[in-house]
Amino acid sequence: MNVHVLPTWDARLAAASAVTDHADAVAWLRNRLAAALRSHVEVDLAAAWNPSLQPTGVRLAAWLDHSYGYVAAVPAGDLAAGAEMPMVSQWLTDRADRLAEVPLLIASPAAGAVALAAAQALIGDDVAALGVQAAALPYPDAYLTFSAPFTVTADGDDAAAETIHALSWWPDGGGFRVADWISTYDTLTGDEAGRADAAARAYGGATLPALMLDTERLHPQVWTAPETADPHETEGQFSFDVPVYDPQGDLFARLVLVARNLIAAGILHTSIERVRPPGSTVHVTRTPVVVLRTDDDDRHVSQLAAHGSSVAMRRRRPGSDLYWGDAVLG
Repeated sequence: MNVHVLPTWDARLAAASAVTDHADAVAWLRNRLAAALRSHVEVDLAAAWNPSLQPTGVRLAAWLDHSYGYVAAVPAGDLAAGAEMPMVSQWLTDRADRLAEVPLLIASPAAGAVALAAAQALIGDDVAALGVQAAALPYPDAYLTFSAPFTVTADGDDAAAETIHALSWWPDGGGFRVADWISTYDTLTGDEAGRADAAARAYGGATLPALMLDTERLHPQVWTAPETADPHETEGQFSFDVPVYDPQGDLFARLVLVARNLIAAGILHTSIERVRPPGSTVHVTRTPVVVLRTDDDDRHVSQLAAHGSSVAMRRRRPGSDLYWGDAVLG
């Protein structure tokens, strides 16, 4: 398996771990070392985007606005030459502020698989229909952890696939932004992780988080629902053994929309676990975590743990609303 799925799943333990991972990830975004490491990535992306725009600080500010919708304050005077790290720090701190208080969701392995299969069943007009309804769907902003992470590839190259552990999203200009989170130790080699962990402690006693912000994309406002219905069924399939092929780079937006739609339709069931982070004392306030499950979730989780197993979801859209068949495991 590309991602190992255990045959049983403990929602309380998974929720407690998700609370810790979320808190550590948010704290890391505020750490100066996070800005120092990320600034190198963003400077390179900005240079590839518009190499003719100079100087570097001006180009980076334009890139942050273009790619993330964030208007950074560009340092002036003597500070202008080293503007990159402070500007990236501003952006990451803004993201930390957005994420600090959002609802925390966690998907069982079966719930995550069903949502991924459903996301792949969508056609373009379905995405438009869901986009128009997005403001009315539950959880307009959230941080969703996948108990069983999944892998994604943009070009079909399994070696270049990334393993996604969480998604976060929030409204932006009528649309929404969605960010994906990957394992820190998938990103850094052993030596790099050790050096980064030592530097983090030296930069204020921080430790590397389990999850790190990877990419962030804007799904723009959709103003018009499709005029024609689509009563024909289409099917999407998902298996933990195979990376999801995402050539258009829109899987995360589709997944956010369809997960919220499945919750609204009662196909993904919600319950609340109030948990303390692992190792905390009784004096720590319990954090509510919304747990997503399927019908007969324990059986589905057990089946998906077997090599070669998959889940299929069928959809049709006789009007403006999507209708889903039962999850089919094979």
